Amino acid sequence: MLGGERDGGTHGGEPDGFGVHAPAALRIGIVEAQRRDAGSRERSAQLLHQPVTQGAAGAMTQHQRLGGERRLKPQSGNRRVLGAGRELQGGRQKGHGRHGPHNSGWARLAARARTWCSLAVERRYLERAIALAATGMASGRGGPFGALVVRGEEVLAEGCNQVTSAFDPTAHAEMVAIRAACQRLGDFSLAGCQIYSSCEPCPMCLAAIYWARLDRLYFAASRSDAAAIGFDDELLYQELGKATAQRQLPTEQALRDEAASMMSRWREVPPARRY
Repeated sequence: MLGGERDGGTHGGEPDGFGVHAPAALRIGIVEAQRRDAGSRERSAQLLHQPVTQGAAGAMTQHQRLGGERRLKPQSGNRRVLGAGRELQGGRQKGHGRHGPHNSGWARLAARARTWCSLAVERRYLERAIALAATGMASGRGGPFGALVVRGEEVLAEGCNQVTSAFDPTAHAEMVAIRAACQRLGDFSLAGCQIYSSCEPCPMCLAAIYWARLDRLYFAASRSDAAAIGFDDELLYQELGKATAQRQLPTEQALRDEAASMMSRWREVPPARRY
């Protein structure tokens, strides 16, 4: 997701990638796009100006005075010329002017700039998640994992792994942050929010992210990085893909009918209480 991104920040007030530290090929591309943009504007102005002014000179030959205001009435014989001018204007509005096909390279660069700005924000929050993980680990609260929930530009909640200090195997960083964000909002839904994690979430945390209706997930280290230091989340991902009888955890089922009958009453619960 974030592989290959450059360091965030600005150079001389410009977005990262547009300053003096941008790659040479990119700076050349920007200059060429700007040159094409200027040339396209000049050609469009010449094409648009000539037929309209010539048509107006031939067609606007008579006038009527109506209500004290001078209005020009074109002759019918030159409507084609004036129509051509309108078509040129319409064509410019439809994408044949500054921002049209002649400048698709410039549009791509602008889109790339927006992406860089977004990556800079993502990087900032991921750096915070990593810092939370480091602090939590150093203080003995739990494993090297941190997370935060963000809405817009506001950090709603932060969390670090607290499994060993809270004696809670579910107190992963993502779970701590999600719980705190929901308590702050007074809602079980975090729709409209994003979560940033120092590491790819385990299946439990990933499920919680889905249940909380978070809009997007960003993470830094991968599950293979976690496995390298003894946190084998990959095993859990593999187990979930197996049939119940094939999993390492011995599992049995009983009293299905009784449980299903009780659960069917959930349909009678008022909509405001459902999730």
